[in-house]
Amino acid sequence: MTTSELLFGTKLCPVNQKEMARLAGVNPATISRWRKNPGSIPWDKMKQIIRIRGLSAEDLMKMAKER
Repeated sequence: MTTSELLFGTKLCPVNQKEMARLAGVNPATISRWRKNPGSIPWDKMKQIIRIRGLSAEDLMKMAKER
């Protein structure tokens, strides 16, 4: 699973981008842009998304290995 999929979901298990944007305090267009390029997410927003998604330490390790 890619970083984008871990953070923003997959076709089979989608994440509501409007709701994520609301919870992260950003515009839905920003979420869409970040989905295409997760490396552009500011660290403070990345931490929020990680909390929103409830990602595990194992998930974070997968993302770190991908980068």
